[in-house]
Formats: sequence, structure tokens, C-alpha cells
Amino acid sequence: GLERSEFLNVAAVLDQYLRVAGEAARATTAADLNQKLTELATALETLDVPPTREQQSAVGKLLAWFSDRGQQAELVAEVRGRLGQANLQARVSQDLIGSGSVRKIDEAGRPVRDVILGTRLYGVRRTNGFARTRLVPDARRASFETAITATNQAQTMGYNRSARIASTSVTSLWGVKRYYLDETGFHSWQATSHARSRTRIVGVGSSRRGLRGHIVRRAAGRRANRRKATAEQIGSRHVEQQLNARLDAEAKRRLNRAQADYLANIRHPLLRMGQWPRWLRLASTAEQLSIDARHESNSRLAATSAPPGLPHNAALAVELHESLANSYGEGLLAGRTVGQADLDKLSLELFRRRPKQLELDETKGAWSMTFADQDPIDVRIEDGQVWLTLRGHRFRSRQKVVDRELEITVHYFLENDNGVLRARRDNDVIVRSPLGSGTLDVAGASLVRRRLRDFFTEEITSRGLVLPGQFAKVGRLTLTHLVADGGWLSLAWRREKAK
Repeated sequence: GLERSEFLNVAAVLDQYLRVAGEAARATTAADLNQKLTELATALETLDVPPTREQQSAVGKLLAWFSDRGQQAELVAEVRGRLGQANLQARVSQDLIGSGSVRKIDEAGRPVRDVILGTRLYGVRRTNGFARTRLVPDARRASFETAITATNQAQTMGYNRSARIASTSVTSLWGVKRYYLDETGFHSWQATSHARSRTRIVGVGSSRRGLRGHIVRRAAGRRANRRKATAEQIGSRHVEQQLNARLDAEAKRRLNRAQADYLANIRHPLLRMGQWPRWLRLASTAEQLSIDARHESNSRLAATSAPPGLPHNAALAVELHESLANSYGEGLLAGRTVGQADLDKLSLELFRRRPKQLELDETKGAWSMTFADQDPIDVRIEDGQVWLTLRGHRFRSRQKVVDRELEITVHYFLENDNGVLRARRDNDVIVRSPLGSGTLDVAGASLVRRRLRDFFTEEITSRGLVLPGQFAKVGRLTLTHLVADGGWLSLAWRREKAK
């Protein structure tokens, strides 16, 4: 329940209070404020287009100075909004959504129970058709429409006093259920449908015998034929009501399950950790679903350059900026002591799986690292390569405790090897002490390096994506696009062709 707005508001205020209280011993004077405003103005006037990493860092730290002291909130928000762009963009094609959502309807032996124009109908029906979901254009949220096209064939016996009327009917069905996804989850509208019935009377009988039965049969036959068109209209409306109720009930089950998964695995964990994106936009066109998000930590800016762009024929595409990883690293890791168990828990909470690198080697035992208060991780993406630096000041394992400031850097080359994403580590894991923090002993550096080799393996591969749930039927998605440059990692996948 801590993701409820009232608790989050209290947490935000307490967080602000703690930052201000931490600066209370160094009271901010008007001279301090004017000096920082001048520094910010100078930094903004001299920004390159796009800004360098050093310029971004300088502006981010100045903005953090104001935020920590509760100063210039509107100015801080304005600068962030003008300089920062979305640092996560995802696109899902209609083809992928439609293929993953298509569902065959084949239902036999369902009972018919109805009353039309005073005649009680009993029988069985069979329904055949398809259900498929498509995107609906919506600039404010991601909107969907699940449409059912089916044919209902029924055999019934009608009872009206002593008359018995046997008939067959064919009903064409079309139903639509619309719903949408925004940052709070899934929401829906009531279903609508249309039905058109065509009935054929195949026999008229009576429970009476003799002359009376003959009279009843003749009268019932004439009356049934005369009222056939009206009965078909009434029957069609009844089928529409039943289809609407069924669509609403089925959608409620599916959306409740999807809503629970979304809240439990995405929204609530990020809210509880205070890491929900500062800005999130979902939208849909007839061709694709788009997700754009911007998130930055207190001392960092979001993306300050546009992404490289994606191919138009991708089934699934993602572009993320290094600032997203750095901001989440600061928000989740700054000042924390994190061990294998913590990473395991975080991975399961956010991604619902445990990477191979997190599996515990019982012969070596568990390890933990205390991250730096500032810039605990730094990701740099450039020219098809990724550099990752971890900063901390204590590394503990069963063999030894290294109680010194640390910088741990790994460098990977990224490539698309015929649809296989490969990240190859360049050289070994580099372990050193930052400049001015003293010398790290050889034994300590060697220990940290050996333990983190298990985590940063020489090669990481991904042979495509298999989506979960009902979208597994789409099959494996093959990587077709990989660009890692200018701070951006751009990936796109397409559906494998059926063999």
C-alpha cells in the first residue's frame, strides 16, 4: 500500500526535508544563491548543441544544488524540461499486437434459452469465428479494440401453449470491446455489438391430437411465418445483449489480470522506490503503440539529443539513452550496500527473472559492495561500444574486505551477428582507486576483479526475444537493427518468417 498517493506525498516531503536538514549547518545565503544562479546562467549560455557529457554533469549538479536547498523550483523544472528529452522510447507494431491477440472461437453444444413473442425457445447452438485486437488512434493514451466476428448456428424447439415449432437459425455476430492503457493501468468501456439472424422453420407440431392438433398446427404455422421477421429482429437484439455481456465479462477477467500484473511488476515497485518516470506518455495510431518516458535523478539531466531513429517495419523497437541507466543507478544504488541477494530480489521484482550472472557460486560465497553517494554508476554509449563504471568504497566477500574507494570499469563491443545480439568484453575488468584516494593493494584489486568477472562475463548473447503469455504464439523475434552511438542504444526486432 505504500504506493498510494498519500504515502508517496509524505515520502517526497520527508525526502526534501532530509536534504534541507543536511544542508542546515551550511545555511544558504543570498550571496550563495546569486553565485549559483550566475554559474547556472554561464553554464547554460556556453552549452554546445548537443551538450557534452561534462556540460550535462555540470548543469545537473547545479540543479541538484537548488533542489537540495528547496530553491528555485520553477527554474529547475524549466531547465530540465527545456534541456531534457525522453530517454526511453518503445514502439510495438499493430502486426505484432494483432498476431499475438488473434483467437479462434469454436464452441459447440451451448444451450439456448430464450422467450420471443411469448414463445419459449430451447435448443443448442454452435459458434465459430475469430477475435482479434487492433490499435485505435489516440494521442492521449494507448487505445485498443478487440473485435469478434462469428457465426452462430442454432437448432431450437419453440413452445407456445400446445404449439411446437422447430426451427434452425444462422446469426452473424460482430462485437467490439474498447479499452485503453495509461500510466495508471487498464480501463475499458462497455462492449457494443451487432447481430443479424436468419431463421428457417423446419416443422410445426402440437401436443394435441386429432382435429384440434391439426387446427393448432395450421394456425401456428401461419402465425410463425407472419411474425418471422419480427421474431428475427427480437432474437438479434437478444443475441447482441448476450454478446455484450459476454465481451464485458471476458474483458474484465483479462484486464483485471493484466492490471494486477502491471501494478505488481511495474508501477508499484517503481513508485515504492521513488523511481517512477518524471514524465510518461502512451499513444497509439492504427500502425503502432508508442511509449515515451523521461526520467532523471536529482543531479542528472535526461537525454539532450534526439535518438538515431528506428526502421519503420519493426515488430518491436526500443531506444534508450545512457542517462536513463545512470539516473536509475543513482536513484536505486547511491549510498547503498548491495549484495547478490539484493540484486536477485531487484531483478525478480522488476524483470521477473534471475540472470545467469546472479547465480551464486557456493565455492566463492556471496559478495556485497557499498556504492558511492554520488555517481554510483556511469554508463557511456558511443561508436558501437558501452562503457560501464561502478563507484563504491567498500567491497566485502568471504575471503577479504576491501575498505577503500573503488572504480570498476568494463567495456563491451556490441554487434548484430545475423540476428544474434552479442556483447563482447574488451580486456579484463578494470579495478582501481580514483585519483587522490590512495593506492589500492594488488590483492584487493585482484579479489574484486575475480568476483566481478562472474558478473561481467566475456560474452553476453541474446538470440532473439520470445514474448510472454499469449504473445508467445508470435514466435521468436529476430534482431534486425542495432545502433549504439551518441549516448543512445537503438534496437529493433522483426517476426521470424514461418518455415
